[in-house]
Amino acid sequence: MKSAPAPRRAAGSARRVLRDRRGVALLLVLWVLAFLSIIVAEFCRSMRTEVTIAHNYRQMTQAAYSARAGVHMALLELVRNPALTAAAPGAVDSEDWRINVDIPATGPNGQNITIRIDNEGGKVNINLADAALLRLAVTGLGLTDEETDIVVDAIMDWRDKDDAHRLHGAENDYYQALPTPYPCKNGDFDAVSELLLVRGVTPALFHGGLARRLTVHPSRATAEKELGLKPGAAQLPDGFDFRKISINAASAELLRALPEWDDQMVEAVVAYRQEQDIRSASEMVTLIGPKAYLPSMQYLDFKISPYFTVTAFGEMDDGTIRQGVGAVVRVDLKSRQKYDTVQWLTNAAAP
Repeated sequence: MKSAPAPRRAAGSARRVLRDRRGVALLLVLWVLAFLSIIVAEFCRSMRTEVTIAHNYRQMTQAAYSARAGVHMALLELVRNPALTAAAPGAVDSEDWRINVDIPATGPNGQNITIRIDNEGGKVNINLADAALLRLAVTGLGLTDEETDIVVDAIMDWRDKDDAHRLHGAENDYYQALPTPYPCKNGDFDAVSELLLVRGVTPALFHGGLARRLTVHPSRATAEKELGLKPGAAQLPDGFDFRKISINAASAELLRALPEWDDQMVEAVVAYRQEQDIRSASEMVTLIGPKAYLPSMQYLDFKISPYFTVTAFGEMDDGTIRQGVGAVVRVDLKSRQKYDTVQWLTNAAAP
């Protein structure tokens, strides 16, 4: 009688089971390795992101402090160089430092600092300008004559101290009748953005160019208290007239609104100011001709305001990272401090 080969079959089954288990173990090892690879890859990606964020933050911080340094460099130059802040234009002893023009970039260790000093006399002061200059400020912004009358009269009603409204203006009764009522201020504008509360000033008009043409520095109260402006007057003791804008500081956009001016005249004035200030009527006539000079001189002055806006931008990584700050200052070289900071601009916009 033959013996059964059961043990061999049992041994073969055991080997197959062992091979099957080895396959499962190999599969588990591969899954674990794949999982670990994913974790490592995600960790590496996360670390690269963290390094990039840290680098950008460092660069942004450097750019911000570079911009602050640029503002203080400009303030030092305003104090050091009296010709920059003269009531009337004069010779400046530095070709690099001039107001109302782009100042050549500077900065150490790969930092690019761009600085600009603008005089507020090149804008229309909505606290002190008369009706004619306010009308000029809204010229060329797409308003009809009636809409222009509404804006001009409403601005003057907003800032005066009485409740008698002008023909096209608005006083407390108008604003209290709005769906969301609020009082008429009857006082100085504290910020240009306050215009959005005034009758006729729409967001489209405000952001479409009007805001860039205006300033609130100084208020009438400040001008009378600190600058010697007589009550009801519009001209400072040094001769600067708030019913006019400085030809040496006005933007091309505002110059274009002057009567009889065309693009060629604006370009001629802007190009001339790159080299030197305009100092006399004869220079003006040479630049724009007598036809445009006569009607526009009621709006223009050669003097500048004691208020300046200084803006500076710090750039890093070839300009890919940029931070800007600025300040509005009143310069008084006769005072102990030489200047007062009126407003600090934490996020200055490019000019």
